[in-house]
Amino acid sequence: MTSKQTKQPQASRSTAAKWVAIPLSAALLFGAGVSVPALGGTAHAEASADQNGLKISTLSLLLDGTEVTVPGVITDSGTSYVGIAAIGEKLGLKAIWDAATNTVTVTGPRTNVVINPNEDARFPYTVNGQKLYEAPSYIIKGRTYVPLKFILEQFGYNVTYNPKAQKISVDKVNVNDLTMGTKSLDASTNTYTLLAQYPSISGMADAQVQDKLNDFFKTDAENAFADAKKELSSTEGGNPDAKYEFFYDYKVPYNQDGKLSVILENYMYTGGAHGNTGRKAHTFDLATGKELTLKEAAGDNPKFKEIINAEVAKVFQAPDYPLLTPFTSISDNPDFFLRGNDLVVFFQQYEYTPYAYGFPEVVIPLSKFK
Repeated sequence: MTSKQTKQPQASRSTAAKWVAIPLSAALLFGAGVSVPALGGTAHAEASADQNGLKISTLSLLLDGTEVTVPGVITDSGTSYVGIAAIGEKLGLKAIWDAATNTVTVTGPRTNVVINPNEDARFPYTVNGQKLYEAPSYIIKGRTYVPLKFILEQFGYNVTYNPKAQKISVDKVNVNDLTMGTKSLDASTNTYTLLAQYPSISGMADAQVQDKLNDFFKTDAENAFADAKKELSSTEGGNPDAKYEFFYDYKVPYNQDGKLSVILENYMYTGGAHGNTGRKAHTFDLATGKELTLKEAAGDNPKFKEIINAEVAKVFQAPDYPLLTPFTSISDNPDFFLRGNDLVVFFQQYEYTPYAYGFPEVVIPLSKFK
C-alpha cells in the first residue's frame, strides 16, 4: 500500500535549542503525534484500493462509551483516517463541500475547520483562521478522509487507543467556555516568507482576564515578528535561490477545567542545512489570568521536582536516547504544558539530545502528584 506524498515546507521544521527573543516556528506544524495504532481485528477492508493504494475500511470507535462504526483508512504508518462526513454525522458536525474552492468546511461549537485536500497545498487545514500543516487529507471514491485524532481534537474530543480492547476511544472534553481564534501578521516578499499566527480569545465571561491574555499573546507575537523582519530584511539582495523563512505559530494542547495551555513555537531559516526553532509553553488559570508555575500545575505537591526527575531519568536512560550531557535534575523553571490527564515536561533542542530528537517530551500522569 502506498501513501500519497506530502509536500513539506521548504526548510526543515525543527531545530536549534534556544528560545531566542523571536519565538519562531513553522512546525506550524506541530505535525507529529497524530497517529493512532492500527486496529488489528477492528478494521476490515471493504473496497479495492484507490489510486493512492489506500483501502477504505470500517473503523470501530467507542464514542463516549458507545461503539459506533465509520468508514476509515489506516495508512502503512498506522495513522487512522476517518470519513469526515460520516464522523461529522455521528458528532453533530456539519460538513459542506465547496466545488468552487475544492474545499470542505466542517463546523461545530466554537470551531470552523476548512480542509484543502489538494496534495500540493502548503497548509491543508485552516482552523478558526489558523493555517495549519498536518498530515494531509485524502479523497477516495469522491469522499474526503482526514486524520482522525487531529480533526476530532479540534472539536473538543480526546482520542486515545486501548491496545487491550483494540479500540479507539473518542470522549468529549469539558472545554472552557471560550473561542480560540487566530490573528496573523504577514510581511512576506519575493525573497523571504515572514508569517506570524497567534491566538486571539473571545467569549470569556471575564473581559479583563480575556484582554490580559490577548495582550500577552499579541505582544509576544509582535516582538518576535519585528525582530524577525529586521533580520530577514538584511538578506534582501542575497542568494536569489534561497527562500528564507520565519514562522511564528501556536498550538493549544489543553483548554479545559478552567485552565489553558498554549505552546508557542518559532522557526527561522536563513541558509544552511536547516533552520532554528524555539519553543515555549504557558499555562494559565482562566479565573485570574495568572500563569501557573510548574509546582502549581503539579497540584502544589512539595515533592513535585523529585517525582518529575524520576520520570525524566527513566526516559533518558533508554538506549535510544544518546544524551549530549548527563541529566541530573530539571531546572527551577522548566518548560511544561498540560495535555489530557498529563503534565508534559519538555526540553529544548540540543539541551540534552542531538538535533534530530527535536524537543524531547516526558509525559507524567497528574495522578502521580496526588
